[in-house]
Amino acid sequence: MQENQDVIVLKERYQLERQLGQGGQGKTWLATDRTTQEAVVVKHLSLKETERWKQIELFEREGEVLQGLEHEQIPHYVEMFAELDEDRAEFYLVQEFIDGMTLAEELSASGCWTPQKAVEDLRAMLELLVWLQARVPPVIHRDIKPSNIMRRAGNGQLVLIDFGAVQLAGTDASHASTFVGTASYMAFEQMSGKALPASDVY
Repeated sequence: MQENQDVIVLKERYQLERQLGQGGQGKTWLATDRTTQEAVVVKHLSLKETERWKQIELFEREGEVLQGLEHEQIPHYVEMFAELDEDRAEFYLVQEFIDGMTLAEELSASGCWTPQKAVEDLRAMLELLVWLQARVPPVIHRDIKPSNIMRRAGNGQLVLIDFGAVQLAGTDASHASTFVGTASYMAFEQMSGKALPASDVY
């Protein structure tokens, strides 16, 4: 990481502009890719700020899964890298920046949708879930909720973001009993750590 006055640049390439959020999977930054001059999102997880090794495992799994997913309704994967030395370990995941609003922000600003609009959006998301579940192995997001779905500015396309809880069905990880997700949007089987492809549909 390079720091000059208040300018922070990662890998001599990604200039951090402002923090977008912070959660269990670390901090999220809006950045400029100096090689393309395009906006990107940088997710940052620091070992010093991590309570459990499971968080690092989930962070690395997110990058590995996103690297194999190319779909217009999923942020494009750019790269994943780490900065390691004797007293620190910093992990970074770089993705396409989606310009728009989350459905949670949209609902807060404009209130409820019409039934027709709700059906249109549900169909758009179901088409994406069909695509994810057709992967080998099937991909389970495990945290689908309004704040993790964005509507692109301009064309209104829905994009599923934040794959920090992602799981691959049929792998050893899918049989673990880790409680991951948001309780109010979680299928019953997922509450006991047994997420299935159908859990995302729920």
